[in-house]
Amino acid sequence: MSICRSSGDLSLAPDNALPLGLEALTLDARIVDDRVDFRGALRARVATGQIGGTLLPVAGPGGSRLAAESPLKFTSSFEIARIAAFAPGAALTFDGRVRASIAGGGTVRDPLLTATVQGDALSIAYVPEGVDLRGGTLRAELANREVHVQSF
Repeated sequence: MSICRSSGDLSLAPDNALPLGLEALTLDARIVDDRVDFRGALRARVATGQIGGTLLPVAGPGGSRLAAESPLKFTSSFEIARIAAFAPGAALTFDGRVRASIAGGGTVRDPLLTATVQGDALSIAYVPEGVDLRGGTLRAELANREVHVQSF
């Protein structure tokens, strides 16, 4: 099964206030020897990303099936060129670049994730309170449901 965008855009706010500038969005899923292999990709003005993985069936009374207990394994990465595109409003603004690599395992019901996240040229401003921070960086890891911030 393949799903892809043929035209149009996605927006993160009502009335198309935060259009993503969507250029390509695809998702492919193939059943091979009772497992589901999947991959997807996103390319937009503000972000790019990819995902690929496998979902395995579990034995059931009627034979193999996909269920919440099905083993899951995937890798993914994304990059957001300007996080300002996701800013919630005029009073609070933020900007910068973010990259992440994610690996997943476990089951559909209980996924286990590991990730590395890097942010550069980060800024946040909240004018009503006089907050204006610039030039920030973030280095963090996610492992076993815990986030470890290495630097911020």
